[in-house]
Amino acid sequence: MVKESWEISNIRKQLLSMADDGYRSFHLKLVPGLERPVIGVRLPALRKIAKEISKGEPEEIAAFLTNADGYYEEIMLMGLVIGCIKCAPEERLALMKDFIPKIDNWAVCDCFCSSLKFTEKHKQFVFDFLEDYFQSSAEYDQRFAYVMAMDYFLQEPYLSQVFARIDGKELNGYYSQMAVAWCLSVAYVKAPKETVNFLKTAKLDDFTYEKTLQKIRESLRVSPEEKAKIKALSRKIKREG
Repeated sequence: MVKESWEISNIRKQLLSMADDGYRSFHLKLVPGLERPVIGVRLPALRKIAKEISKGEPEEIAAFLTNADGYYEEIMLMGLVIGCIKCAPEERLALMKDFIPKIDNWAVCDCFCSSLKFTEKHKQFVFDFLEDYFQSSAEYDQRFAYVMAMDYFLQEPYLSQVFARIDGKELNGYYSQMAVAWCLSVAYVKAPKETVNFLKTAKLDDFTYEKTLQKIRESLRVSPEEKAKIKALSRKIKREG
């Protein structure tokens, strides 16, 4: 236990030695409402540290994942380590399940999702795991599920299943609503016809629906002609007309 605590202490010291006050101030504006203290360490540096941690002995990695729960950067590191350690899919899902309740901001959520590259080789296994989070009423459970859907499941046979889990869903919070809008805007780029057909009948709240159309129109991968057609789907325009 002494060795494990020493390892965790050294990781924290390393993070503190990399503090960038300017970046810290910038990040606090980018991710408002953070409850944990922020050191101010850039993501590429955190990714590098995570890779080093992942090379440690299993008991050292387990100690880090259990005890490193103070600073914002430590939570981010935990997610990145879970994404890059070598382990069986079942073990990784167990670590994910323990970690997800710690997610309380969009940045940790989205970086965690993007680190879970093992999903590409275990799609059905992970999609089944996501079911509880699709059904959850918690804001960041929902965001986790829809960002994972966006990152890994916007193709058949999963695309229609993602649509089904969005349709009529009560989204509890701004960050879950924006995750759905983001997910659907990416779905449009990958499958425009299917996504438009879904949007025409989708039971989405007005905010999420209009944000979806906005994000599609903001995409650099959507032509001006397509953007005009998307704008015409606006519920505001229909009501005004």
